[in-house]
Amino acid sequence: MDVARRAQRWCEYCLWHEEDAGFPHQMDHVISRKHGGLSSVENLAYACVLCNRHKGTDVSSVDKRTGNVVRLFHPRRDRWADHFRIDG
Repeated sequence: MDVARRAQRWCEYCLWHEEDAGFPHQMDHVISRKHGGLSSVENLAYACVLCNRHKGTDVSSVDKRTGNVVRLFHPRRDRWADHFRIDG
């Protein structure tokens, strides 16, 4: 599938490779169908089970420090290193 090939079988959210995950990765709608997202290659992300479950249909969350609503990471628009870091 084009989505898995584009991601080289890495989760596009946490960068966990499918071979190391224990479960097959899944297709995630970056913008969920509930919010008008399409099932197009551009709107699908290759996601591990944990990331897909935690994100769910959300497109935003509340920052615990500031109380502000913030948009969730979008693997096609955002740079991973601007949002995450590997610790350890």
